[in-house]
Amino acid sequence: MSQICKYVAIDGSELNFGIDGNLYFGDGLRKHSYSYVAPYGRLLGFKNEDIVEYQANIYVSNKNSNSTKLKNEIFETFEKDIIFKNNNPLTSKYGRLYINGYYLNCFIREMSAIGYLKTSRTLRQTVSIITDFPNWIKEIEFFFTDLEEASSGKKYPYSYPYSYATRAAKQKLQNFYIMPVNFKMEISAKEGKIATNPYVIIGDQKYQFNINIQDDEKLIVDSMKKSIIHVLSNGEVSDVLYVRDKLSDIFKKIPIGESDVSISKNTNIKLTLLIERSEPEWT
Repeated sequence: MSQICKYVAIDGSELNFGIDGNLYFGDGLRKHSYSYVAPYGRLLGFKNEDIVEYQANIYVSNKNSNSTKLKNEIFETFEKDIIFKNNNPLTSKYGRLYINGYYLNCFIREMSAIGYLKTSRTLRQTVSIITDFPNWIKEIEFFFTDLEEASSGKKYPYSYPYSYATRAAKQKLQNFYIMPVNFKMEISAKEGKIATNPYVIIGDQKYQFNINIQDDEKLIVDSMKKSIIHVLSNGEVSDVLYVRDKLSDIFKKIPIGESDVSISKNTNIKLTLLIERSEPEWT
């Protein structure tokens, strides 16, 4: 029995498994193990291993023609990620192995071909998959925008003596996972506007940034990497960690359950929840 999954290389090229009948991934991807913390013989807790390896089998089965092209494609897809890592040892880029919408940042560091002398049409390869971040991640996106109308307010009929700024119903964010989660936040300004010191309030937590964002710029916040990046209109990128508001935890995880969301004037926000599991979800 095979499973549907795919490997996406650093350059974006893909290998799809379990779809067209020619390429399969076998067992071995669903495992996890925690090391334990037990000073003086007392169990205090658990933590992920620093480096984790998975052993699995890849099957090539092209019964109608020679599978040489597919075999070479598999090798080259995995190999170029290894070469990229060797040439860029501090890179944050990985290959990604996807199962059921979850991905594992990883590299394929070892391949061993079995049975290749018997026939050119089929092949079994044992592979070693290595990662230094042994959690599978699923990304769930939410979009929020400033819902407040112009501050001049709305004039009511019948000569009421007041003018009111109108706000739409509160926006909602839902985290239905079993624990608070990390996030990526992409902040931009509305078209033709400037987002001045933009912020978002999620529940009782305020995330504010002391910077002006033009409508052709982006501010990208990553709570997992503890980074804040400013992307200019020409594509220039700069690290602007210093613009974070110092009075609150700007990288605080998104809480469990449903939270009210409000954001600053002239602001658009794409918020991506990063659901982390020791194994991909069963479906």
